[in-house]
Amino acid sequence: MNPIQASDAIAALSLALALVVFLVSQRKDGRAAAARDQLLYDKLDSNNEMARETRDTVREMSRKLDDHGQLLARHTEQIQALSDRVDRIEHNCGVHARIGGTD
Repeated sequence: MNPIQASDAIAALSLALALVVFLVSQRKDGRAAAARDQLLYDKLDSNNEMARETRDTVREMSRKLDDHGQLLARHTEQIQALSDRVDRIEHNCGVHARIGGTD
């Protein structure tokens, strides 16, 4: 067998060192990727919560808008009924006082 030469030993050590550096960098990259993923998941959770709150707010506003629409319709009917009543009263006053004719 051939004895191990210095160049072979240096090459083997260089290869081992490169392998160690590669593994360490992969581990750091893995940690960084996990941290980025966690940050992304946290942001997604936050956005999801804001979307839920927005949806709930829109539903509540829609319900209030429907309620106000019903109140507006009811008040419009009441105003029309009161206007008709005022017209009848004015007509009755005019008939009894004979106002507005050219008899």
